Amino acid sequence: MAKYKSLHNLIKIREKQVEDKQRIYTEKSTELDTLYRIIQEIDSSIISEKQVAAANPMGGGLSFSKFIEQTLSTKDEVQKKIYEKQEEVEKAHLEVIDAFKEKKVVEVAEEKRKTEYEKKMAKIEQNSLDEISLNLYRSQQSERGKWE
Repeated sequence: MAKYKSLHNLIKIREKQVEDKQRIYTEKSTELDTLYRIIQEIDSSIISEKQVAAANPMGGGLSFSKFIEQTLSTKDEVQKKIYEKQEEVEKAHLEVIDAFKEKKVVEVAEEKRKTEYEKKMAKIEQNSLDEISLNLYRSQQSERGKWE
Protein backbone atom coordinates (compact mmCIF):
# COMPACT_ATOMS: atom_id res chain seq x y z
CA MET A 1 0.00 0.00 0.00
CA ALA A 2 1.19 3.54 -0.76
CA LYS A 3 2.72 5.45 2.10
CA TYR A 4 2.13 9.16 2.55
CA LYS A 5 5.33 11.13 3.02
CA SER A 6 4.52 14.38 4.74
CA LEU A 7 6.55 17.57 4.50
CA HIS A 8 5.33 18.61 7.94
CA ASN A 9 8.84 18.79 9.43
CA LEU A 10 10.12 20.88 6.55
CA ILE A 11 7.15 23.23 6.92
CA LYS A 12 7.95 23.62 10.63
CA ILE A 13 11.56 24.47 9.75
CA ARG A 14 10.38 27.07 7.23
CA GLU A 15 7.99 28.54 9.81
CA LYS A 16 10.86 28.86 12.27
CA GLN A 17 12.97 30.57 9.61
CA VAL A 18 10.14 33.03 8.93
CA GLU A 19 9.82 33.76 12.65
CA ASP A 20 13.58 34.31 12.96
CA LYS A 21 13.62 36.66 9.98
CA GLN A 22 10.62 38.57 11.33
CA ARG A 23 12.32 38.93 14.72
CA ILE A 24 15.47 40.33 13.08
CA TYR A 25 13.37 42.69 10.97
CA THR A 26 11.53 43.90 14.07
CA GLU A 27 14.77 44.45 15.98
CA LYS A 28 16.29 46.46 13.14
CA SER A 29 13.10 48.51 12.73
CA THR A 30 13.14 49.26 16.45
CA GLU A 31 16.78 50.36 16.21
CA LEU A 32 15.85 52.64 13.31
CA ASP A 33 12.99 54.13 15.32
CA THR A 34 15.42 54.80 18.16
CA LEU A 35 17.73 56.68 15.80
CA TYR A 36 14.80 58.79 14.57
CA ARG A 37 13.95 59.64 18.20
CA ILE A 38 17.55 60.71 18.78
CA ILE A 39 17.27 63.10 15.82
CA GLN A 40 14.05 64.52 17.31
CA GLU A 41 15.77 64.96 20.67
CA ILE A 42 18.70 66.73 19.00
CA ASP A 43 16.33 69.07 17.17
CA SER A 44 14.48 69.78 20.43
CA SER A 45 17.73 70.52 22.25
CA ILE A 46 18.79 72.92 19.48
CA ILE A 47 15.49 74.79 19.81
CA SER A 48 15.73 75.04 23.60
CA GLU A 49 19.39 76.12 23.50
CA LYS A 50 18.52 78.72 20.87
CA GLN A 51 15.90 80.14 23.23
CA VAL A 52 18.41 80.20 26.10
CA ALA A 53 21.00 81.94 23.90
CA ALA A 54 18.43 84.49 22.72
CA ALA A 55 17.53 85.28 26.34
CA ASN A 56 21.20 85.89 27.20
CA PRO A 57 22.91 87.20 24.03
CA MET A 58 26.17 88.19 25.72
CA GLY A 59 27.00 84.99 27.59
CA GLY A 60 25.03 82.49 25.61
CA GLY A 61 26.21 83.42 22.12
CA LEU A 62 29.69 81.90 22.34
CA SER A 63 28.61 78.74 24.09
CA PHE A 64 25.67 78.39 21.69
CA SER A 65 27.94 78.42 18.62
CA LYS A 66 30.10 75.70 20.18
CA PHE A 67 26.97 73.75 21.15
CA ILE A 68 25.55 74.02 17.62
CA GLU A 69 28.83 72.86 16.09
CA GLN A 70 28.98 69.78 18.31
CA THR A 71 25.27 69.04 18.05
CA LEU A 72 25.18 69.29 14.26
CA SER A 73 28.21 67.02 14.08
CA THR A 74 26.40 64.49 16.27
CA LYS A 75 23.25 64.87 14.17
CA ASP A 76 25.24 64.16 10.99
CA GLU A 77 26.66 60.98 12.55
CA VAL A 78 23.19 59.84 13.60
CA GLN A 79 21.81 60.57 10.12
CA LYS A 80 24.57 58.42 8.63
CA LYS A 81 23.60 55.64 11.03
CA ILE A 82 19.97 56.10 9.98
CA TYR A 83 20.92 55.64 6.34
CA GLU A 84 22.87 52.46 7.17
CA LYS A 85 20.07 51.15 9.37
CA GLN A 86 17.48 51.84 6.64
CA GLU A 87 19.50 49.62 4.31
CA GLU A 88 19.65 46.90 6.97
CA VAL A 89 15.89 47.16 7.55
CA GLU A 90 15.19 46.90 3.82
CA LYS A 91 17.48 43.88 3.52
CA ALA A 92 15.81 42.23 6.53
CA HIS A 93 12.38 42.94 5.00
CA LEU A 94 13.41 41.26 1.75
CA GLU A 95 14.67 38.26 3.72
CA VAL A 96 11.28 37.97 5.44
CA ILE A 97 9.56 38.04 2.05
CA ASP A 98 11.92 35.34 0.73
CA ALA A 99 11.36 33.18 3.81
CA PHE A 100 7.58 33.45 3.34
CA LYS A 101 7.96 32.46 -0.31
CA GLU A 102 10.10 29.44 0.58
CA LYS A 103 7.56 28.38 3.19
CA LYS A 104 4.71 28.75 0.71
CA VAL A 105 6.54 26.61 -1.87
CA VAL A 106 6.82 23.79 0.66
CA GLU A 107 3.18 24.19 1.73
CA VAL A 108 2.03 23.97 -1.90
CA ALA A 109 4.21 20.89 -2.42
CA GLU A 110 2.71 19.35 0.73
CA GLU A 111 -0.82 20.02 -0.48
CA LYS A 112 0.00 18.54 -3.88
CA ARG A 113 1.49 15.43 -2.27
CA LYS A 114 -1.51 15.06 -0.03
CA THR A 115 -3.94 15.39 -2.94
CA GLU A 116 -2.01 12.87 -5.02
CA TYR A 117 -1.91 10.46 -2.08
CA GLU A 118 -5.65 10.80 -1.50
CA LYS A 119 -6.33 10.17 -5.21
CA LYS A 120 -4.07 7.11 -5.15
CA MET A 121 -5.76 5.77 -2.02
CA ALA A 122 -9.22 6.39 -3.51
CA LYS A 123 -8.20 4.50 -6.64
CA ILE A 124 -6.85 1.58 -4.59
CA GLU A 125 -10.07 1.52 -2.56
CA GLN A 126 -12.20 1.65 -5.71
CA ASN A 127 -10.19 -1.18 -7.27
CA SER A 128 -10.71 -3.25 -4.14
CA LEU A 129 -14.44 -2.56 -4.16
CA ASP A 130 -14.60 -3.41 -7.87
CA GLU A 131 -12.83 -6.70 -7.20
CA ILE A 132 -15.16 -7.55 -4.33
CA SER A 133 -18.18 -6.72 -6.49
CA LEU A 134 -16.85 -8.81 -9.36
CA ASN A 135 -16.18 -11.78 -7.06
CA LEU A 136 -19.64 -11.42 -5.55
CA TYR A 137 -21.19 -11.33 -9.04
CA ARG A 138 -19.19 -14.40 -10.11
CA SER A 139 -20.24 -16.21 -6.96
CA GLN A 140 -23.89 -15.39 -7.58
CA GLN A 141 -23.60 -16.48 -11.21
CA SER A 142 -21.95 -19.69 -10.17
CA GLU A 143 -24.71 -20.44 -7.64
CA ARG A 144 -27.41 -19.72 -10.23
CA GLY A 145 -25.77 -22.13 -12.62
CA LYS A 146 -25.98 -24.90 -9.99
CA TRP A 147 -29.72 -24.43 -9.49
CA GLU A 148 -30.77 -24.13 -13.06
